[in-house]
Amino acid sequence: MHRITKWAMANKAAILVIVFLSLLVGIFSYSKMPRELQPSMEVSTISITTVGQSMDSNSMLVSATEPIERAVANVKGQSSVISTTGDGYSQVTIKFQLGMKMKEAVAETEKIVNGLQLPTGVSKPYIYQPSTDSMPVSILGIGLSDQMSSTGMDKINNEIIPRLQKITDVGSIRNTGGVTQNVIIRVDPDELSKHQISMESLMSLLSGQNLVVSLGSHVVDNTAVSLKVVGNLNDLQSLGELNVAADVKLSDVAKISLSKDTKTMTHLNGQDGVVLLVNKVAGGNAVEVGKNIAAEIKKMNEDYKGDIETSLVWSSDSFITGSVNSMMREVLLGTLFATLIIFLFLRNWRMTLITIISIPLSLAITLFFLSLSDISLNVITIGGIAVAIGRLVDDSIVVIENLYRRSQIEGFTKDVIIDSVKDVAGAITLSTLTSVCVFLPLGLVKGLSAMVLPFALTVTYSLLASLFVAITVVPLLGHSFMKNAKPKKHKQVKSYQAVLKWTLNHKFITLAATFVLLIGSIVAYGVIPKGTINNNDTSQIDINLTLPSDTPYETVKQTALQLEDLVRQQPETKHEFIHLGVSEEDLKLGSVQSPTSIAFTIFLKEDANADQLIDKIITFKDQYPNADFEYTESSGMSSANNAIVLDLSGSHQEDLEAAAKSVTEALNPIEGIQKISTNLTEKKTIYSINVNPGSTNVSNLAMQLNMQLNQIPIGSMILDGVATPILLDITNPLQTGDSLQDLKVIGKTGEIALSKVAKIEKTEQQSTILRKNSHDFIRITATVDGSKLSTINNQIALETSSLKLPDGVSLDIGGAGAQQSVDTNNLFTAMIVSIGIIYLLLVIMFKNLRMPFVILFSLPFAAVGSILGLIISRIPVDTFALIGALMLIGIVVTNAIVLLDRVKQNEKTMIIREALIEAGNVRLRPILMTAAATIFALLPVLFSKPELGSIVSKGLAVVVVGGLAVSTLLTLVVVPVIYEAFFFRKSKRQRLNNMNTSVEQDQINM
Repeated sequence: MHRITKWAMANKAAILVIVFLSLLVGIFSYSKMPRELQPSMEVSTISITTVGQSMDSNSMLVSATEPIERAVANVKGQSSVISTTGDGYSQVTIKFQLGMKMKEAVAETEKIVNGLQLPTGVSKPYIYQPSTDSMPVSILGIGLSDQMSSTGMDKINNEIIPRLQKITDVGSIRNTGGVTQNVIIRVDPDELSKHQISMESLMSLLSGQNLVVSLGSHVVDNTAVSLKVVGNLNDLQSLGELNVAADVKLSDVAKISLSKDTKTMTHLNGQDGVVLLVNKVAGGNAVEVGKNIAAEIKKMNEDYKGDIETSLVWSSDSFITGSVNSMMREVLLGTLFATLIIFLFLRNWRMTLITIISIPLSLAITLFFLSLSDISLNVITIGGIAVAIGRLVDDSIVVIENLYRRSQIEGFTKDVIIDSVKDVAGAITLSTLTSVCVFLPLGLVKGLSAMVLPFALTVTYSLLASLFVAITVVPLLGHSFMKNAKPKKHKQVKSYQAVLKWTLNHKFITLAATFVLLIGSIVAYGVIPKGTINNNDTSQIDINLTLPSDTPYETVKQTALQLEDLVRQQPETKHEFIHLGVSEEDLKLGSVQSPTSIAFTIFLKEDANADQLIDKIITFKDQYPNADFEYTESSGMSSANNAIVLDLSGSHQEDLEAAAKSVTEALNPIEGIQKISTNLTEKKTIYSINVNPGSTNVSNLAMQLNMQLNQIPIGSMILDGVATPILLDITNPLQTGDSLQDLKVIGKTGEIALSKVAKIEKTEQQSTILRKNSHDFIRITATVDGSKLSTINNQIALETSSLKLPDGVSLDIGGAGAQQSVDTNNLFTAMIVSIGIIYLLLVIMFKNLRMPFVILFSLPFAAVGSILGLIISRIPVDTFALIGALMLIGIVVTNAIVLLDRVKQNEKTMIIREALIEAGNVRLRPILMTAAATIFALLPVLFSKPELGSIVSKGLAVVVVGGLAVSTLLTLVVVPVIYEAFFFRKSKRQRLNNMNTSVEQDQINM
């Protein structure tokens, strides 16, 4: 490395150009890098959703769920297939193994599912694969008044959405809600009978009146043209004027009206509305997209003033800007603290300035390489910078401190500068490489690799850049700035020398005390809670209120409106929207819900009291004791996952229900469980019409009953430029089960009662059918205290292991607890592998086995400090704290490397004891400076609120700060003891020889 320093000293102009260009490209990269909250990450699941109008859950199971389950059973890489089937809908979710390439999985799934031939009445399957890219960057709300609802949707689809799609980096725009109108032809059966008009002939006549029929492509006047036949109806009056028989108009036998579709309802701030979910393209700048959308909304509101008003319900750019700015403040504060620490040690502003110059230069180089790697500027990459800030000056500190110390004796000459770098080049290079190589095993942490990779690359680029700066720019600046300086004499710290000599003379006591500390920390780790803490402010509440499955739609709607009135009156509410039913856009997002479910989303005002609002909603829910109520608090971008799930699988529903009861009873006494719920739904009454063999045509009978019980779509007509469906309605509401038997149908002998050709059977069946890997299953969800996640998960496993479940029923525990366990095991594996890599690297550099082993003894000291820090701060061990421990492995060995590298150099002219004492004295200041700079640079992270989506949590900061602080102190005292113990015979022999030599010299002098 010193050769690079020689080249730099001989090519000052080239180095200055490199510095200038690095700063320039860094600034340019910063300005051009896309800004987003988190890097692109995929979720290892695919959902396949279908709907079937007027189909019960059993019919949907047979017609949609089972065919899809069979089709996807052999999709590569899947770990489980879970299906939920309800009245009118089916959803099959494939969960894949971690590390699966989801693009390939989606392509294979689409190929298989699109090749299915599902029965008539079942929609085409919609395939959805969630990822961070599928999260909207902005949510827009558009209110629709009754006066303009018929034309409002047309303007939204053909004018508003196209304008938004023209904005740079805007991707897909999905809309949910809105008002769909239908033309209802309410037929009077008595009038039909009076004019002797059959329903079949009426349907046949109406079905052909307003079709658009293509006649294909033909050559006219030597030009290829398309021909089509277009119907002529354009208003309700012209529809009523249609002749359905001689001198009989449609209006004579039916009442024609325009009506809203009652299958779905979306309200925005108390009125019919549309919600637009705007996504950005991959790699797009979320902040710029959000700002441009807000500007376009202002323009559109001016252009459509008094007609359509669009409001910005939520935008990610405010979250991203706030989070990124907050992290940047922590970076700047960390830089300031590191600067103060260096100045306090060196007491020389020139030397401090030379050292600190490595921070902006290293950051500029880092930003350039991040840009080349197509990594965005987000809270994770900036978090990596915040963590690395103190470490960026470490190499420069060691170089400048050694230069400063030698200059006190030899002066500031070019040769002294080069020799000073040569003294420490091996140590700082090895230290940097060990800090970087700890990230190599991250491929083992498959579930976290997508999130940790940008963090790891940021730290890696910054550390390598700081090494380059330390061996090129810092010596050059030292030569330029310190020519006429008069350094103060380096003072030896006598108190440290005394402590070091005492520990070297009392190895057993020192090592025994260290061993006790280590054992104590291991025991303490066993009792520290393992879990998560959700520090994010609540800005959004998602509520799902599901009424009993036999609740009529009008009752569900009225309940939703009452809840809406309650929420709108609360001062915490900024925007709210409510959704009933399932639209086509919901299917595209893989979102389905029961017909009796009310989905409610509340966006809160800044600093709103979310708990207070939730309490009021819970009080409202108490009016419906049989309803299932769930709510989720989130920050708008993510929510905490503190749910442990227990899946019971089996072949018999009765056994599953009995097992679910036993498991629930076992969970109730466990402390820390906040709520226990199941996906077990109540049973619903089903009337099965079993046709007598040979009595009538089954298909014809089903069609007749369908016409009497449901509105029949017969085509569409253009109203105000909008294609409006036409529904034929001859339904008569069923008052009782007996009235079903009295329905009139056309049989072989004419009009007869339904009971004459069929038996009507009343049964009870699950309103929702739940299956896992093609077997019935029940899921029990335990929402727990996140800070005790691991402890509660272990208690649940212990309590359920002793349960005697019915034969054929199996229990599988998963959810947040299981995922944390997997992540923890993977991270511990990564730590072990990284230690092995570091040891190999040390062996290569030091060319022996014992010295690297001594260096690794600094790692247990770090564990002592980290665990002590977690105990004092009362922070649970979470995944991000373990990532901090992984980083710490690379950081703490640097102190031992710097110390023992000097020892190795000293051993050429000194005995081991003298080499250790001299190395401790010389390396004390740079070791303390580098450790203090790293620790104080992390203080802003430690004492500030963690940013949404960042892996730089308080747990990570506590682990690094506590581990580095204790490890530094113990490394300076205990590592020399261990080193001399490893070379005990050689050291003892050297000291005896030295004593004998001294005695002989004394005798000669006498």
